[in-house]
Amino acid sequence: MHAQRLLAGWLLLVMACPASAAPPAEIVLDQLNNPCGVAVQPETGHVYVAESGAGRVVRIVDGKAQPVIVGFPLDVYGKGPEYKIGPLGLAFVSKNILVVGGGGLADGAELLRIYNLPAPEDEPLEAAKMSTSFKLTATELMKGEGNFYAVAVTPKAIFVTCNGDDEKGWVSKAVVSGTQFGPFKRFIATREQTGVDAPVAITVNPEGQLVVGQAGELTEPKDSLLTFYDPSAAGFPSRVI
Repeated sequence: MHAQRLLAGWLLLVMACPASAAPPAEIVLDQLNNPCGVAVQPETGHVYVAESGAGRVVRIVDGKAQPVIVGFPLDVYGKGPEYKIGPLGLAFVSKNILVVGGGGLADGAELLRIYNLPAPEDEPLEAAKMSTSFKLTATELMKGEGNFYAVAVTPKAIFVTCNGDDEKGWVSKAVVSGTQFGPFKRFIATREQTGVDAPVAITVNPEGQLVVGQAGELTEPKDSLLTFYDPSAAGFPSRVI
């Protein structure tokens, strides 16, 4: 299985197939409440989902959702249709260390949380019991950050897409040193580099580049971009699609 898609509260597994054929999809779990981030646990292959509207992170086992982290704060997102959001982005640093990007607090108060996961037989962990957390508060020159939509991890850093300051469109970075994390700082001002805001999706390609999906403005059709950055330098993208 090479990809996962979340759609209308479903978790679907999409199988690899020739480009000319329609991909077969299997619904693994339905009735999810605004699912957002998905991460696969190293060594076990278990799928973890940020069930954002329910304020929790769950593990998918035998077609059922097992709560792993519960009690995340919730906010409301949207103009028109409104949606509850809580935890957003997910990524594993190692088998038992999970990074969760928050969306349930105000900009500047929002947290990037890092958890030591409980054993499968243990009770779910309360969201407030993270091992460490970071936030990006407002300064004289910059707005506070929030809505940490997606997370990507390399051996040296955690990269996070932020949607607080729309004039900057920050991708932020927390340094990784073994099992120590931080500081957490603003890193790439994607809107200044591309003219398009709202960095949402992020991953690392096999060449080690950061690949960022820029959603752009809701009112501007076809302004979205796929951009490629050097993770060691906060410069212009090396490639834009």
